[in-house]
Amino acid sequence: MENSEMIKELLFNQVEKPKGLVDVKAVNVFDNRYRINLWVQYEDEGLTRTKIGASYFAVLDGEELRLKA
Repeated sequence: MENSEMIKELLFNQVEKPKGLVDVKAVNVFDNRYRINLWVQYEDEGLTRTKIGASYFAVLDGEELRLKA
């Protein structure tokens, strides 16, 4: 399984999917550390917009994902 798919699966075992989720981007910062951005769509004054609804810094250790504060 590709790291980004594994990270997505492991993340949603720990946190709830936000309303309007459209994309999950897991960016490798260095070594096994990732910035994970959850993109959501929302309505604003009749327009559909997209923004980062949640963001996490995490460490991937084998098949364990540890979220950092």
